[in-house]
Amino acid sequence: MRRMFLGLAATAFVAALVTPAFAKMESVAGVLVDEACYLENKANTKERHAMKNGPVETCATSCAKKGKPVALVTTDGRKYVVVGQYTANKNRNLIAYMSHSVVLTGDVTTNKDGSATISVVSIRDAQ
Repeated sequence: MRRMFLGLAATAFVAALVTPAFAKMESVAGVLVDEACYLENKANTKERHAMKNGPVETCATSCAKKGKPVALVTTDGRKYVVVGQYTANKNRNLIAYMSHSVVLTGDVTTNKDGSATISVVSIRDAQ
């Protein structure tokens, strides 16, 4: 009986680890933002950001060039943290799109806490 209990506990543990790992290929439209600045002030979706010490003119691009996390924010306010190959080399493939309306296609993972990531395989300007 003890072995059976240990076996069930191990199976449940593995299942709990695997559950949030399922991803679904989706195309999501929104604006690319610097995640930290957006979390500080939800109005920070353009290139110029309102910060505690005053406005910063090229904040979005500057932060992305430093390799800071980039997120896609949809019109309904849902945030997807961008992960994967497009974030390599300090967001090199995302910099030209910062503060633009874009469509990202990739594997979307929603975690148990409701946060979401998108592992981007393609990006295009929204039409």
